[in-house]
Amino acid sequence: LFTITRNEVYAALRQIARFSKQDSIAEKDMLLLKNETDELVLQHDYERIVRMAVDRLPAQQKRAYLLSNEDGLKRSEVAAIMQISPETVKSYLRDANRNIRAFCLSMIRFGLLISLSDAVFW
Repeated sequence: LFTITRNEVYAALRQIARFSKQDSIAEKDMLLLKNETDELVLQHDYERIVRMAVDRLPAQQKRAYLLSNEDGLKRSEVAAIMQISPETVKSYLRDANRNIRAFCLSMIRFGLLISLSDAVFW
């Protein structure tokens, strides 16, 4: 989920930041340094967005997601801890991933719209 979001952002940044072949090497080096910094900032931002999405999940989905993804437990182990069936855990994880993905994509679109509106008006 995070990788999909990150790749979407990187693709958008690459598209915006393309230089023509006539640009000097120095400008390209500066862009690479800027992109590395931008990528670190984006990485932090998207980790924060994913955390916000996880915090908005219903309690059972959130617990299953955290046990599975952050604690690294298998579905059967999560089921034993939560005292539910593995199929219910599977359902919770599926729904949690859908909710997180939808939230992240909405935040990306909102962020890109803000970026584009800033570029148009300034």
